[in-house]
Amino acid sequence: MDSDLGEATFVSQYQYNSERADLFLAITQFSFDIHLYFSEGDKMIDAQWIHRLNNSNPKIKLIETTGKGHMLPLEKPKALANYINDWLAQ
Repeated sequence: MDSDLGEATFVSQYQYNSERADLFLAITQFSFDIHLYFSEGDKMIDAQWIHRLNNSNPKIKLIETTGKGHMLPLEKPKALANYINDWLAQ
């Protein structure tokens, strides 16, 4: 992206995607099932945070995959589709 749209756009997008409100307390209050699909080595995911979240609410299910990818629907579409199909079949 930085070579196509320039450094300013890259920095803007990086900052926009990095500055986020902590939704931990709000998510722990959800009364419905939550499924979170993420890569174990994704640098944009705080693994300690997500595992603490998982321990806070029995409605949360973690689906952790190998690798470092952040765009799993694009990187592992078959694995995600299989998970969704299994979930729908329940």
